Amino acid sequence: MSVLNLDAPPEVEKPCYFCLHNNYDYLLQLRDQLSDSSGKQSMYSIMYEAFKRRTNQPLHKEHKEIGFAHFKLHFEEHLLSLRACITRDIREVKKMQERLLKDIYGKREAKAAAINSYIRLSQHKISIANKLKTVPKREIIPEKPYEFD
Repeated sequence: MSVLNLDAPPEVEKPCYFCLHNNYDYLLQLRDQLSDSSGKQSMYSIMYEAFKRRTNQPLHKEHKEIGFAHFKLHFEEHLLSLRACITRDIREVKKMQERLLKDIYGKREAKAAAINSYIRLSQHKISIANKLKTVPKREIIPEKPYEFD
């Protein structure tokens, strides 16, 4: 299996439960809906709870194959999604802006270079956010009950 990150440790390169079983479209739909409005950790915890409810409800016990760490690893390292990449970039730009704001407000004199960098990062974040609006979200399709003949 080829992993997107070439510097990935060996545990990332092993095929996981989700790579072997491709019946998790509902999780991809949920990720597309939550990626814009929630933080990364809360998004993965909501997705993991949905996975546990869907797969373990009759058993009322933990899934043997996968824990939260493996679940998060799969969605971060084994899948490539344009929405996820753009959202990750926006979050990184936001972190850089926060660091620059600490530098600007932490010192008595605001440096022109830091202010210009902050403005350029703001413009870059707006352009990335505009690209995010053009990428369509997956529609959440409700599960239909079984039909018996």
